[in-house]
Amino acid sequence: MRVILVLTLVVSAAAIFLAGRPLAVGGAAEKGPIASGVAGWKDAPPWASGKWGELRKYFAGETAGVRDLETGVGRLKAGEEIHKPHQHAEEEFILITRGKGKFHVGGKDYPAAEGDMFYAAPWVFHGITNDSSEELGFFVIKWNGKNGPPPKPEKN
Repeated sequence: MRVILVLTLVVSAAAIFLAGRPLAVGGAAEKGPIASGVAGWKDAPPWASGKWGELRKYFAGETAGVRDLETGVGRLKAGEEIHKPHQHAEEEFILITRGKGKFHVGGKDYPAAEGDMFYAAPWVFHGITNDSSEELGFFVIKWNGKNGPPPKPEKN
């Protein structure tokens, strides 16, 4: 059920973004679940930025089905990556909304173009690189389940 909820969220948000309309968003709630709401790129606070580009945070916080939810939309400049492949406790999806580049998932590299998506389970190394001469746009969603993050495996 949780996977269906998350996939529905990912596909709906991606479809709206690809259509050129703002994503439905809500700020992080101080207590309890995040609130429903709508905002555009300019309303979403910067999550991270650097010479590689920028990432804006949309929904963040707890929902009815997950805790520690974070969603965002990013712009990755030509020839850049946000950071080297990494791992964390959250599950994560990344969808390319424009441009092309490379996904790194579980020790393998995969070509990535508009409409392509990766899923990284908890503690799986993953990343995204723009190896083209054009800007790459992407949508990201990551979360922990209500039971909290899974423990890190001894070997990964």
